[in-house]
Amino acid sequence: MRNFKFLVSLFIGIMALGLKAQEGDKTAATNVPVITFEKTNHDFGTIHEKDVVKTTFTFKNTGNAPLLITRIKASCGCTIPSNWTKEPILPGEESQFTVQFNSRNKPNKQHKRITITCNTAAGREYVNIQANVIPDPELEKARQERYKKIREQQAARKAAQAKKKAAEANPQINKEVVAKEKQEAAAKKKAVKKEIKEVKTVKKETKLDDKQKKAAEKEAKIMAKESVKAKKLSVKIAKLNKQIAKNRAANKKMEAKVRKLENKLESLK
Repeated sequence: MRNFKFLVSLFIGIMALGLKAQEGDKTAATNVPVITFEKTNHDFGTIHEKDVVKTTFTFKNTGNAPLLITRIKASCGCTIPSNWTKEPILPGEESQFTVQFNSRNKPNKQHKRITITCNTAAGREYVNIQANVIPDPELEKARQERYKKIREQQAARKAAQAKKKAAEANPQINKEVVAKEKQEAAAKKKAVKKEIKEVKTVKKETKLDDKQKKAAEKEAKIMAKESVKAKKLSVKIAKLNKQIAKNRAANKKMEAKVRKLENKLESLK
């Protein structure tokens, strides 16, 4: 009888603990942040390729606990989220972040998803942007050429694979293919050697040209120095000639004075 009463008491205690735990879980579930956006989708409308456009997503914490955003990431490198706060956003507070979209190499209809990692009940929230991008003619032409080249490469690989399978199925063809591949490899090796030789020759000629160029530059510098020296000497000679001319004029004056004095002396005698 005592054992029965003990078991009943133990069962009632476990049930009571379970109810308290459930009540605690409900309370914890209600004390979480909730992020409510003014808009979860933004349409940039029709834009031209190469355009860079921006928009701002505004939101509010409508929950009962501080909201903390740890990361915001877009589904493509062309879309860059920025300017979100790293500080906790209290219940009732508003905040925002910016999303930039670069339309280069993103023609036609575009839809990008931005993931917000935060401490809401879901752990992740989402917003979206979209645009209709009118292709740039030059970029579109480059893309088409690139796609064409890729298709040609794919077709060449498929043809090579088909040829290889056919060769494996027929031993005679296989021998011919191996022999042809050897010839092609030898021709390629020969072409590479020739190219290397030509490169070496060009390098050698370039070095020789560089030496000749340096020698010419050195000679030009010497000539320039000599020219400067010659100009300086010419100026000096000109000055000396001028001085000589002055001296000659002075000598003539002195000679005239001497003759006058001699004449005067003669008259006095």
